[in-house]
Amino acid sequence: MQEETLTNTGLKAFLDGCPQLEHLDLRKCFEINLDKDLEKQCLERIKEFKHPNDSTVEYPYDIILSNLILTHHLMITHMITTTISR
Repeated sequence: MQEETLTNTGLKAFLDGCPQLEHLDLRKCFEINLDKDLEKQCLERIKEFKHPNDSTVEYPYDIILSNLILTHHLMITHMITTTISR
């Protein structure tokens, strides 16, 4: 869910509509304001739960995205260098 515009209403819909939900990562979902009841419901029902403000240091997709950006930058640099060399 990272960086989505999920709100408390949407989160409640997930919880109500997905009774078998075991993993929920809300990191960077800053539109969610977990009140005590909603947080308690998440913690009781979901085995692996990440809060909106939890660290993303170990988030594998950040590494993948960084690598994609670097690869894209290198490709553009190579294209420019090749064009200038001609």
